[in-house]
Amino acid sequence: MGWAGVTCAMDDRLPPQALDAERSVLGSMLIDGRCIPLVLGLLRRDDFYFRGHTLLYDAITDVHRVEGEVDQITVGDYLKGTGNIVEAGGLVYLVELAAGVASAANVEHHCRIIKEKVIARRAIDDAAALQNALYDSDGLDSAAVVREYAAQIQSRSAAGLDIGVDMAEVMDSTRAQYEVAAEATRSGREYVGTDSGFWVFNHFLNGIMPSRLTVSGARPGSGKTTLAAEVAVHMAAQGKRVGFVSLEMGQADVGGLLARIRGDLDPEAFRKGTLQEDGLMRLNEADGELRGMPIKTFYQVPATIDTILGSMEHYEARAHVDFWVIDYLQRISMTKGDDAEIGAVCRAITDFKLRHNTHIWLLSQLSRKTEERPDHRPRIGDMRGSGFIEQEADALFLIHRPAIYEDIVRNIFKTKGHEGVANLQRLVEIIVAKNRFGPNGSEKKRMVWVPERAYFTEVSHTEQSNLPSARDFQ
Repeated sequence: MGWAGVTCAMDDRLPPQALDAERSVLGSMLIDGRCIPLVLGLLRRDDFYFRGHTLLYDAITDVHRVEGEVDQITVGDYLKGTGNIVEAGGLVYLVELAAGVASAANVEHHCRIIKEKVIARRAIDDAAALQNALYDSDGLDSAAVVREYAAQIQSRSAAGLDIGVDMAEVMDSTRAQYEVAAEATRSGREYVGTDSGFWVFNHFLNGIMPSRLTVSGARPGSGKTTLAAEVAVHMAAQGKRVGFVSLEMGQADVGGLLARIRGDLDPEAFRKGTLQEDGLMRLNEADGELRGMPIKTFYQVPATIDTILGSMEHYEARAHVDFWVIDYLQRISMTKGDDAEIGAVCRAITDFKLRHNTHIWLLSQLSRKTEERPDHRPRIGDMRGSGFIEQEADALFLIHRPAIYEDIVRNIFKTKGHEGVANLQRLVEIIVAKNRFGPNGSEKKRMVWVPERAYFTEVSHTEQSNLPSARDFQ
């Protein structure tokens, strides 16, 4: 059967409704005015399916607002005055509504039932509108069309159902969160979330926590993609489900990066196909390990926020994803690319992480402003739209590798020669510029860049003493 046949069959169906629940809510409002504020917080006038019930709801709320007291007589008089008494069911119906409810104890439950039916009716309307939009577009830009309506449906499904929680439930949640932290301490861990593979993130971010947006900013060539990939592989190796959205690398290149990291491979030998026997062995081992890891990669063209989040929603629908990488913010297609649009993109990403209780690691390119400063040390303001990015990020850290700047390399070579340059190549500073749930600060000694492998690693205290200090390149 074609779509037209399905549509015709569905047109004869009665929309989802809960008339008994509507009668119960209105009856509760008539016999116990104390529940009226609760109902007003849960339902709107157009949530009622039966037109007469909408008129009754209006009458009850108007009388309550003006007189403070509600009963069958005052509501009946109000309906007579507005000329709606007949359409609302008449005085007899008012008596039946009040008599049909023993108490208002279940009014909240009945409001929820009504709201669920409202969501169903609106979703049906949205689905019909989506179908028409897809027909009208003749299949062009269909991903964007679907994404637009998916967001609308998601918004409708949540609207009006969050009625809040009392403090007992809030404190139960807080106690549970504390117990998780206490258990981590008892087991000897210094962080609560999942191990990131790096002390600096476990320390500052408390590990990889759910429902967080971490923004990683760096100049090109600093290794921000590599660092995100290392954390992603480490998460997946612990059985965590990972999604990697690459907006600048193809499938084979992402696979190559992950294989190099996992196999500890020489990047040039891997790139040119000159790995020796031990390297080939490690490559095969890495290949087998990565094939079994819960990582899925995405390559979006065009890379709009709609297409990106649409793919992420689809993957999340299959099973919860613990860790997402989006590489990178400035590669997301935007109409204007101004600060306001960047803010809208970041807000959409924030909404996603809250909705799915997942951690998103968003990469961001820094401008050339760093080149104008003598020490080239990055700042938050080096990102376009930095105010909006900082507002949305739970944590924002910057990667500073002095060796990517030629003037610093020349100065070190003049004073310390080749050995000094070799040490400088390894120097990395992680600057935690914003941390909503923990301390800010920087770390210069625990993490290093390994030039011969083109990745980050951590070093022992003995190795730390061989690294140059910040004074050496200022």
